[in-house]
Amino acid sequence: MCCLLLKKNLLILFLLIVPVVFIHADDYGVITGNNVRIRSEASTKSSIAGELYKGMKVKIVEEVKGENILGSDKWYKITHFSFYEEGFVHSKFLALGNEKETFLKTFKKNQFDNQLKEIFSSKEIKKINEFEALFQNIK
Repeated sequence: MCCLLLKKNLLILFLLIVPVVFIHADDYGVITGNNVRIRSEASTKSSIAGELYKGMKVKIVEEVKGENILGSDKWYKITHFSFYEEGFVHSKFLALGNEKETFLKTFKKNQFDNQLKEIFSSKEIKKINEFEALFQNIK
């Protein structure tokens, strides 16, 4: 009885700790293209769930296989604060790992702000930046 209780407690402890160990900085990627369409499925034929812009960070949910584009069927299921559902983006529009770090070093925040200025008013941009900062803190 004592061994069974000990095994049960160890299993519970294991299930609580292991997910925390695997959460790290590589659970996000950076969009590398402009007006990248986020799809409802891993296919260009699926509906558009949203659009993201160069330099935006997205949370990676999982890697999936989907429509083959330019020799690659690698897609990612992602989330971003600008749309409420998970969506899919092809790997060619997403920088991860060392590629992400290199991209972020060369991509300046003011480039992203200039892109936003073409679409939104300064008041709207301020709200977007505040909301994005809030979202990043929640993660």
